[in-house]
Amino acid sequence: MQNPCQFFKTMPKDARVPFVLLFVLCPIVIFYSRYATIILSISFIWACFYLRKTWTPSAVFSILQRQIAPTDKMERYLNYGLVVVGFFDLFRPYSDHVIELRMFLLLIAGFIWWQSVVYLKAISYLRAALFCGVVVASIIIFVDYFCGSVWLSLHPDKSPAALFSIVAMTISTVIWPIMARQSFWKTALFSLLIIVLMPILDCDTAVVGVMLGLMCYGLGAMQTKLFWRFIQAKIVIICIALPFFFNTFMTKEMILDINHSAPIFSYIHRLYIWQFTSQKIMERPFIGFGINAALKPDVGGGHAKWEFFEHRHNEKDLVKTEFISRQINFHPHNAILQWWLETGLVGVLWWCALLVFIVEKIRCLPLRARRITFAFFATNMMIILVSIGFWQTWWWATWLLLLPFVAADRDEEEHQ
Repeated sequence: MQNPCQFFKTMPKDARVPFVLLFVLCPIVIFYSRYATIILSISFIWACFYLRKTWTPSAVFSILQRQIAPTDKMERYLNYGLVVVGFFDLFRPYSDHVIELRMFLLLIAGFIWWQSVVYLKAISYLRAALFCGVVVASIIIFVDYFCGSVWLSLHPDKSPAALFSIVAMTISTVIWPIMARQSFWKTALFSLLIIVLMPILDCDTAVVGVMLGLMCYGLGAMQTKLFWRFIQAKIVIICIALPFFFNTFMTKEMILDINHSAPIFSYIHRLYIWQFTSQKIMERPFIGFGINAALKPDVGGGHAKWEFFEHRHNEKDLVKTEFISRQINFHPHNAILQWWLETGLVGVLWWCALLVFIVEKIRCLPLRARRITFAFFATNMMIILVSIGFWQTWWWATWLLLLPFVAADRDEEEHQ
């Protein structure tokens, strides 16, 4: 691989400054994901400006043709299925076409960004910038935690993510050139930081996601087809059965029993959301209510009254409290339930097929790329099944910015 000096000499002059700018910005995505859409937009503008010199109309048409009518049979069937899912949108009472347009634009921006990075052979350098940002910010978090949040107290807005990302991106631009190559100590340092930081993180979903990702990194070494078929079958069963399971077993009494064992509001609130969403799915199980329909008063939780046990004023016993929900907190906190609620069985079958297809593609990757990609896939699945709304654009923008780094291992390993 070229060293940084050779790389910049071969890079076109008008691409150098924007490329360094992206190096500065990329570490922010790890610690402050709300900026991901803005960074992806900047990346898209630069990529369009640069690629216009190399992408002729015939080249663009060839790329579009491969995307719309791929040679892989399964990919073609997925495209046809997407048309069917879109057709049924005409019969859904609620659909947020602004979200649909926003997602379409994000996918285009991500694709252009990916192509420009691959064309410049710049993956290793961008990956080094991300690594530096993660290391520096992790060290700051670690020191700040054991020093009584001195660093955080200096900032009036009390936003650690903003502070960490600023320091991370500043230092990463200074030291990224010496980190462009993979090494054993880099992997060891990452592992140590993960072990140290996990007890500090206040997001349980992130902790579980990291643990699942590490476990799946090990399982990714499995080559037997039976293991991967088991993963695919498990995906299909969970996607189809989940709302029926919650609707049957997730009763109010069961939630309150769990509440006695774990009196944590966010946990119990989520169980009530899943219970409510599962019941709502049964009203329109075939085609659903429409994209982003949970925001609508007729679909969302409205002002439903739910019960909750909590500790109050240092009392030993739990005290029952009644709280009134607003809407489903803008999303059902579970991607599968959200697919069912919005697109019904028609959409869920398509998402099932897509996930099975992704797992099959992961199975066929070389060893190192398979392990990394499977860990990335499992971690993200964990988070979208417990935490965020599926259509949140900052989350999709984060995926689109990070996917080229995951794909880079596949390309490098195949080349070797």
